[in-house]
Amino acid sequence: MNKRQEKLITKIVEEYIKTTQPVSSGFLVKKCRLNLSSATVRNEMAELEKEGFVHQPHIAAGRVPTEKAYNYYLKNSLQLTDEDKFIDSELEDILKLEEDENLKLKLIAKKIAELTGETVIVAFAPNDFYYTGISNLFNHPEFKEYNLIKQMTEVIDELDQKIVGLFENQNDVTNILVGSRNPLGSSCSFIYTFFNNEKSIFGLLGPMRMNYVKNISLVQYINQELKKYGK
Repeated sequence: MNKRQEKLITKIVEEYIKTTQPVSSGFLVKKCRLNLSSATVRNEMAELEKEGFVHQPHIAAGRVPTEKAYNYYLKNSLQLTDEDKFIDSELEDILKLEEDENLKLKLIAKKIAELTGETVIVAFAPNDFYYTGISNLFNHPEFKEYNLIKQMTEVIDELDQKIVGLFENQNDVTNILVGSRNPLGSSCSFIYTFFNNEKSIFGLLGPMRMNYVKNISLVQYINQELKKYGK
Protein backbone atom coordinates (compact mmCIF):
# COMPACT_ATOMS: atom_id res chain seq x y z
CA MET A 1 0.00 0.00 0.00
CA ASN A 2 1.36 3.41 -0.93
CA LYS A 3 1.32 6.57 1.19
CA ARG A 4 -1.58 8.10 -0.73
CA GLN A 5 -3.74 5.06 -0.09
CA GLU A 6 -2.83 5.07 3.60
CA LYS A 7 -3.91 8.69 3.85
CA LEU A 8 -7.12 8.03 1.95
CA ILE A 9 -8.12 5.15 4.21
CA THR A 10 -7.66 7.37 7.24
CA LYS A 11 -9.70 10.20 5.73
CA ILE A 12 -12.47 7.89 4.53
CA VAL A 13 -12.81 6.22 7.94
CA GLU A 14 -12.73 9.52 9.85
CA GLU A 15 -15.23 11.25 7.57
CA TYR A 16 -17.61 8.29 7.51
CA ILE A 17 -17.52 8.13 11.31
CA LYS A 18 -18.46 11.82 11.46
CA THR A 19 -21.07 11.97 8.70
CA THR A 20 -22.46 8.42 8.21
CA GLN A 21 -22.42 9.25 4.49
CA PRO A 22 -20.39 7.49 1.76
CA VAL A 23 -17.24 9.50 1.05
CA SER A 24 -16.72 10.67 -2.53
CA SER A 25 -13.48 11.49 -4.33
CA GLY A 26 -14.78 15.03 -4.90
CA PHE A 27 -15.32 15.53 -1.18
CA LEU A 28 -11.83 14.28 -0.40
CA VAL A 29 -10.23 16.62 -2.93
CA LYS A 30 -12.21 19.72 -1.92
CA LYS A 31 -12.55 19.32 1.84
CA CYS A 32 -9.50 17.36 2.95
CA ARG A 33 -6.75 19.32 1.17
CA LEU A 34 -5.01 16.26 -0.20
CA ASN A 35 -3.18 18.12 -2.98
CA LEU A 36 -4.21 15.37 -5.38
CA SER A 37 -6.29 15.51 -8.55
CA SER A 38 -9.78 14.04 -8.61
CA ALA A 39 -8.61 11.46 -11.16
CA THR A 40 -5.77 10.32 -8.90
CA VAL A 41 -8.09 10.01 -5.91
CA ARG A 42 -10.62 8.04 -7.97
CA ASN A 43 -7.92 5.66 -9.15
CA GLU A 44 -6.58 5.13 -5.65
CA MET A 45 -10.08 4.56 -4.28
CA ALA A 46 -10.69 1.99 -7.00
CA GLU A 47 -7.53 0.19 -5.88
CA LEU A 48 -8.65 0.32 -2.27
CA GLU A 49 -11.96 -1.20 -3.31
CA LYS A 50 -10.15 -4.05 -5.11
CA GLU A 51 -8.14 -4.68 -1.96
CA GLY A 52 -11.29 -4.83 0.17
CA PHE A 53 -10.78 -1.66 2.21
CA VAL A 54 -13.86 0.17 0.91
CA HIS A 55 -17.05 -0.62 -0.94
CA GLN A 56 -19.56 1.38 -2.93
CA PRO A 57 -23.18 1.02 -1.70
CA HIS A 58 -24.48 1.90 -5.16
CA ILE A 59 -23.09 3.24 -8.42
CA ALA A 60 -23.68 6.93 -7.75
CA ALA A 61 -22.37 6.83 -4.19
CA GLY A 62 -18.98 7.42 -2.67
CA ARG A 63 -17.14 4.74 -0.70
CA VAL A 64 -17.80 3.27 2.72
CA PRO A 65 -15.02 1.72 4.85
CA THR A 66 -15.10 -2.02 5.43
CA GLU A 67 -14.14 -3.99 8.51
CA LYS A 68 -10.66 -4.32 6.98
CA ALA A 69 -10.38 -0.53 6.77
CA TYR A 70 -11.41 -0.03 10.40
CA ASN A 71 -8.83 -2.56 11.55
CA TYR A 72 -6.16 -0.88 9.45
CA TYR A 73 -7.12 2.52 10.85
CA LEU A 74 -6.98 1.29 14.45
CA LYS A 75 -3.59 -0.32 13.94
CA ASN A 76 -1.89 2.39 11.88
CA SER A 77 -3.68 5.74 12.04
CA LEU A 78 -5.57 6.18 15.29
CA GLN A 79 -4.28 9.04 17.44
CA LEU A 80 -5.74 9.29 20.92
CA THR A 81 -6.14 12.61 22.65
CA ASP A 82 -6.41 13.82 26.25
CA GLU A 83 -9.44 12.08 27.78
CA ASP A 84 -10.18 15.21 29.86
CA LYS A 85 -12.03 16.68 26.89
CA PHE A 86 -14.57 13.83 27.09
CA ILE A 87 -15.32 13.66 30.82
CA ASP A 88 -17.43 15.90 33.04
CA SER A 89 -17.76 16.78 36.71
CA GLU A 90 -20.68 14.40 37.25
CA LEU A 91 -18.58 11.41 36.18
CA GLU A 92 -15.72 12.54 38.41
CA ASP A 93 -18.08 12.88 41.38
CA ILE A 94 -19.43 9.36 40.89
CA LEU A 95 -15.91 7.97 40.86
CA LYS A 96 -14.78 9.89 43.93
CA LEU A 97 -17.87 9.98 46.13
CA GLU A 98 -19.99 6.87 45.60
CA GLU A 99 -19.00 4.23 48.15
CA ASP A 100 -21.22 1.31 47.14
CA GLU A 101 -19.06 -0.45 44.54
CA ASN A 102 -21.81 -2.07 42.47
CA LEU A 103 -23.91 1.10 42.47
CA LYS A 104 -20.83 3.10 41.50
CA LEU A 105 -20.23 0.89 38.47
CA LYS A 106 -23.86 1.11 37.37
CA LEU A 107 -23.85 4.91 37.68
CA ILE A 108 -20.57 5.07 35.74
CA ALA A 109 -22.05 2.84 33.05
CA LYS A 110 -25.13 5.07 32.71
CA LYS A 111 -22.98 8.19 32.51
CA ILE A 112 -20.62 6.70 29.92
CA ALA A 113 -23.60 5.58 27.82
CA GLU A 114 -24.82 9.18 27.94
CA LEU A 115 -21.42 10.63 27.03
CA THR A 116 -20.73 8.23 24.15
CA GLY A 117 -24.16 7.35 22.78
CA GLU A 118 -23.16 3.67 22.93
CA THR A 119 -24.26 0.63 24.91
CA VAL A 120 -22.23 -0.01 28.06
CA ILE A 121 -21.74 -3.50 29.49
CA VAL A 122 -20.30 -4.24 32.92
CA ALA A 123 -19.58 -7.86 33.77
CA PHE A 124 -18.92 -8.22 37.49
CA ALA A 125 -18.17 -11.90 36.82
CA PRO A 126 -18.84 -14.28 33.89
CA ASN A 127 -22.48 -14.74 34.87
CA ASP A 128 -23.20 -11.48 36.65
CA PHE A 129 -23.49 -8.51 34.33
CA TYR A 130 -25.27 -5.22 33.83
CA TYR A 131 -25.92 -3.23 30.67
CA THR A 132 -27.40 0.13 29.83
CA GLY A 133 -27.93 2.23 26.73
CA ILE A 134 -29.39 -0.50 24.52
CA SER A 135 -31.66 2.10 22.92
CA ASN A 136 -28.52 4.00 21.89
CA LEU A 137 -27.49 1.06 19.72
CA PHE A 138 -30.74 1.09 17.78
CA ASN A 139 -30.61 4.86 17.34
CA HIS A 140 -27.58 4.51 15.06
CA PRO A 141 -28.55 4.61 11.37
CA GLU A 142 -26.86 1.25 10.74
CA PHE A 143 -29.46 -0.47 12.88
CA LYS A 144 -32.58 0.68 11.08
CA GLU A 145 -32.59 -2.49 8.97
CA TYR A 146 -34.77 -5.33 10.20
CA ASN A 147 -32.10 -8.02 9.80
CA LEU A 148 -29.60 -6.09 11.93
CA ILE A 149 -32.21 -5.37 14.59
CA LYS A 150 -33.06 -9.08 14.71
CA GLN A 151 -29.37 -10.03 14.89
CA MET A 152 -28.67 -7.65 17.77
CA THR A 153 -31.76 -8.61 19.77
CA GLU A 154 -30.62 -12.24 19.54
CA VAL A 155 -27.16 -11.20 20.78
CA ILE A 156 -28.71 -9.34 23.71
CA ASP A 157 -30.82 -12.39 24.60
CA GLU A 158 -27.63 -14.48 24.78
CA LEU A 159 -25.40 -11.80 26.26
CA ASP A 160 -24.42 -13.80 29.32
CA GLN A 161 -23.10 -16.64 27.14
CA LYS A 162 -21.27 -14.22 24.85
CA ILE A 163 -19.59 -12.45 27.76
CA VAL A 164 -18.27 -15.68 29.29
CA GLY A 165 -15.89 -16.23 26.38
CA LEU A 166 -14.22 -12.86 26.91
CA PHE A 167 -12.89 -13.95 30.28
CA GLU A 168 -10.71 -16.62 28.64
CA ASN A 169 -8.05 -14.08 27.60
CA GLN A 170 -7.71 -11.71 30.53
CA ASN A 171 -5.20 -8.87 30.28
CA ASP A 172 -4.53 -5.37 31.52
CA VAL A 173 -4.94 -3.55 28.20
CA THR A 174 -7.77 -2.02 26.21
CA ASN A 175 -9.21 -4.63 23.86
CA ILE A 176 -10.95 -3.74 20.58
CA LEU A 177 -12.98 -6.36 18.73
CA VAL A 178 -14.22 -5.25 15.32
CA GLY A 179 -16.87 -6.91 13.17
CA SER A 180 -16.29 -10.61 12.62
CA ARG A 181 -13.94 -10.77 15.64
CA ASN A 182 -16.63 -9.42 17.93
CA PRO A 183 -18.73 -12.15 19.59
CA LEU A 184 -21.31 -9.52 20.56
CA GLY A 185 -22.27 -8.80 16.96
CA SER A 186 -20.49 -8.91 13.59
CA SER A 187 -21.89 -5.48 12.68
CA CYS A 188 -20.46 -3.91 15.83
CA SER A 189 -17.26 -3.06 17.62
CA PHE A 190 -16.67 -3.75 21.30
CA ILE A 191 -14.06 -1.83 23.30
CA TYR A 192 -13.45 -3.29 26.74
CA THR A 193 -11.02 -3.54 29.59
CA PHE A 194 -10.61 -5.77 32.64
CA PHE A 195 -10.60 -4.43 36.18
CA ASN A 196 -10.99 -5.73 39.74
CA ASN A 197 -7.85 -7.88 39.40
CA GLU A 198 -8.94 -9.06 35.95
CA LYS A 199 -12.19 -10.49 37.35
CA SER A 200 -14.56 -7.95 35.80
CA ILE A 201 -15.14 -6.25 32.43
CA PHE A 202 -16.16 -2.73 31.48
CA GLY A 203 -16.96 -2.24 27.80
CA LEU A 204 -18.61 -0.15 25.09
CA LEU A 205 -20.66 -1.74 22.31
CA GLY A 206 -21.55 0.22 19.19
CA PRO A 207 -21.44 0.17 15.41
CA MET A 208 -18.15 -0.29 13.60
CA ARG A 209 -18.64 3.35 12.63
CA MET A 210 -18.03 4.56 16.18
CA ASN A 211 -15.91 7.38 17.55
CA TYR A 212 -12.88 5.27 18.45
CA VAL A 213 -10.83 8.20 19.74
CA LYS A 214 -13.48 9.18 22.26
CA ASN A 215 -14.58 5.66 23.20
CA ILE A 216 -11.10 4.20 23.68
CA SER A 217 -10.05 7.23 25.70
CA LEU A 218 -13.03 6.88 28.03
CA VAL A 219 -12.59 3.13 28.53
CA GLN A 220 -8.93 3.69 29.38
CA TYR A 221 -9.88 6.50 31.75
CA ILE A 222 -12.42 4.32 33.57
CA ASN A 223 -9.86 1.54 33.90
CA GLN A 224 -7.34 3.94 35.45
CA GLU A 225 -9.87 5.53 37.80
CA LEU A 226 -11.28 2.24 39.06
CA LYS A 227 -7.77 1.16 39.97
CA LYS A 228 -7.15 4.50 41.67
CA TYR A 229 -10.25 4.19 43.85
CA GLY A 230 -9.63 0.59 44.70
CA LYS A 231 -12.01 -1.25 42.41
